[in-house]
Amino acid sequence: DALTGLANRKHFDTRLRMEAEAAEVTGQPLCLVLGDVDHFKAFNDRFGHNVGDQVLRSVAMVLKNNIKAGRTAGETFEILNALIDEAGFTVMESFNQPTADPELIDVIIGCHSVGNLGHGIGPSIAWFNPERMTYMIRPTNMFSIELFAYTAIPEWGGKKLRIPLEDDAIVTERGVEWLYPVNEEVLLIR
Repeated sequence: DALTGLANRKHFDTRLRMEAEAAEVTGQPLCLVLGDVDHFKAFNDRFGHNVGDQVLRSVAMVLKNNIKAGRTAGETFEILNALIDEAGFTVMESFNQPTADPELIDVIIGCHSVGNLGHGIGPSIAWFNPERMTYMIRPTNMFSIELFAYTAIPEWGGKKLRIPLEDDAIVTERGVEWLYPVNEEVLLIR
């Protein structure tokens, strides 16, 4: 992708075929992480496309550089929250509970493995799966990357808009490689 520098859909199709074949041959599990960007137009309208592009690049690189094989999901969760805090955002302690301070942008992350019925049985970089946060992240784990930012909208009397950044990724030896689902809405936003 020219904006984020991450793998595109063509790469995803090729890599998924290759990883599925390898999993079949080795008998190792294969996990796929899917995501989507919702309401990003409102963010771009408020802050401008240049800021929106920078946010996408920054979030993509933080996740790519820090979700690695060989760490537990809990260790990764702590690293990501520390980086979110260092970037000047407020890390939320529970979902849909942003601070009342309109000057703060509140963020929460909850990345989970993917399965047939939504959440998988693999590692989970999310507070809502404490047992799965003890699982080791391995190459071929697939995650639904979910990060939600809450920012105040002056036209709404300072109430906060939830801006989800959701995407799917597979863990490789190099970190996270993004997988882009066929979704016309996402393509229009990008």
